[in-house]
Amino acid sequence: MTSHATLIFFTVGDVMKTWVLAFLLVSGVAWAGQDPIFSTGFEPSFTVGGNITGLDALSESIEISLNGVAQSTETMDGTYTSVDVIEAGQPYDVTIDNNNCIVMNGSGVMPHQAVINADIDCPLSFTTVYDVKQGLATGDVALQNMLVTACEDSFGYYIQTIPIDADYAGDDYSAVFVFDPNIDCGVLQPGDRVDINPATVDVFFDEIQLNNATYAIQSTGNALPTPVLTSVVALDQMTPHPLNAVVVEVINVTVTDVNAQEGDFTVDMSLPVNDRLYFSAPLPEIGEPITHVRGPLAWYFSKNEIRPRFEADLGRIKRLVINEVDYDQPGTDTEEFIEVYNSGPAVDTSNLGIHLVNGTTNVSYDFLPLSPINGGVLMHDQYVVFGSQSVLDALPGGAHGILFTGPIQNGSPDGLILVDDVNQVIFDALSYEGEITAADIGFNNPVNLVEGTATPAEDNNSDVGALIRSPNGKDMDEASTDWVLTTILTPGFSNDVSPSNGLVINEVDYDQPGTDSEEFVELYNPTTGAIDLNGIDLVLINGSTNQEYDRINLSGNLAAGQFAVIGQAAVLANLPQNVLSFSSNAGIQNGSPDGVALVQNNTLIDALSYEGAITQAVITGFANPVNLVEGNATAAADDNASDGAIIRFPDGNDTGDDATDFKLTVNVTPGLPNNQ
Repeated sequence: MTSHATLIFFTVGDVMKTWVLAFLLVSGVAWAGQDPIFSTGFEPSFTVGGNITGLDALSESIEISLNGVAQSTETMDGTYTSVDVIEAGQPYDVTIDNNNCIVMNGSGVMPHQAVINADIDCPLSFTTVYDVKQGLATGDVALQNMLVTACEDSFGYYIQTIPIDADYAGDDYSAVFVFDPNIDCGVLQPGDRVDINPATVDVFFDEIQLNNATYAIQSTGNALPTPVLTSVVALDQMTPHPLNAVVVEVINVTVTDVNAQEGDFTVDMSLPVNDRLYFSAPLPEIGEPITHVRGPLAWYFSKNEIRPRFEADLGRIKRLVINEVDYDQPGTDTEEFIEVYNSGPAVDTSNLGIHLVNGTTNVSYDFLPLSPINGGVLMHDQYVVFGSQSVLDALPGGAHGILFTGPIQNGSPDGLILVDDVNQVIFDALSYEGEITAADIGFNNPVNLVEGTATPAEDNNSDVGALIRSPNGKDMDEASTDWVLTTILTPGFSNDVSPSNGLVINEVDYDQPGTDSEEFVELYNPTTGAIDLNGIDLVLINGSTNQEYDRINLSGNLAAGQFAVIGQAAVLANLPQNVLSFSSNAGIQNGSPDGVALVQNNTLIDALSYEGAITQAVITGFANPVNLVEGNATAAADDNASDGAIIRFPDGNDTGDDATDFKLTVNVTPGLPNNQ
């Protein structure tokens, strides 16, 4: 037999394609097919393998896959070899299911021999965050299953072990900050569970941190930890607290300092609150109460500080209320007004306003927008008054006035509702002289203007009067107790008015050069009749704790235009005749801030908060904290550099705004008319 092989060349354009055709011409044998020399399936096949290191210390398993097909599960150091083989010239790819280990030389094109260097390395055994934070683990470390609690782009993130974790050993030392200037918080987010492998332990200004970290996300969307409750006092120390980097919480604090340039503030005199993770705009104001502050605890400029992460971490009380309404006067109703008060954080008034509701038709008959106020923001402890020009002309400094000529309907029933009209959010409501429970104000559904039970208090045209929240701003969602009728109108300032017809704190000298031996508080009766002092107390308030530290019981009658002085022996010995005097040798504290208050039958008569604002004073007998600031806190401050006192000038001047009423003088006049 003779066999023939024919080599045929085809040329197409400039491209030469060579085809090899082999023909086996054997008598009785048919066509033998294409020569497989260059075809898949002809080349030899080989395995892929390598060394495994670090798996023993990791105490975990690895499932190894080759080109997406599972090969074996390994639990210890040693070598591995794939079950499947890959033909020479074809791609191979080794993958594993453990993010704590790394495959080296794991992919490529299969050579004409087995691959034996696709090594798997598990670099470090895991330690605990407790060992890291207590200095027991140094150098390069690895942490497992840590919960991300906060992240700041281009700065770093916080990780924590929490009570549900197997290695949880208490709150102290359970978290650490990871410095990473390249971190992308769009990728790594709070609620992620991560393994850190490796990272380097570092000490930065006494705070133990991690840097040069490699993280692997194990799961997402996990619940954030419950903050660990602590206190301002506990955190006020000169070294990083054991709760450093842990999500903590302090409750019922007061803003005592604000750094507007940095966007930070301080609560209760000693605990900084930093804006690195969340900026609360506008910033809190001095004197503003905050129900809670939460966030990771950091060490910054030799102070422990909290870094809130989002709005819910700051318990700023949003308390915008309708505070006073005068809807009926004797004769023609020409001086009607509505007062709105903000006892909470600053509020953007862009979409806010008051619907006036006709109780006969249950339909809004007018809408009064708050947007005209200057700047469009109502700050903490500020007022807006809608009223006639004569009402607005009498407002104290700091109050916002918006011209409104009426009418405000006279009831049986009628009502008001304070709303965000764009987003259909209700802030406050009042239904007077009856109940309006289904008002049509353009919202998707009818709204109820009655909070709890409707108030029985009624304004009328027989005398001067108004409906007020008492104490000022009180809102317990029970109209029958929140609202009372008063005959003392206070548009633009506090409703906490005197039951003693005008007795005022008239002069205070709390600081002298050298030893403070001549401190005193002077009271004044600006009325035309005598005032019974029996049952009235002068209470001294410590602004650091908001607690009273002394109380002086008054007695007797204070004649019209007469002064009473409560002070130390050196002052009382030199008083003019006919001045009532009461001894107080406890001393008057020097401020930043502190305060004095006149109280009677658990009601505030008059008050002064000096060198800052005390808005949450705890006074014996009062059911709720008491605001010692009328309008805006005075900037007048006594000091020990020279003789001086804080005075009302002229005597008894009381517009309801402390910033206007109180001034500093070098003419100290206990028991005599004030003189600037």
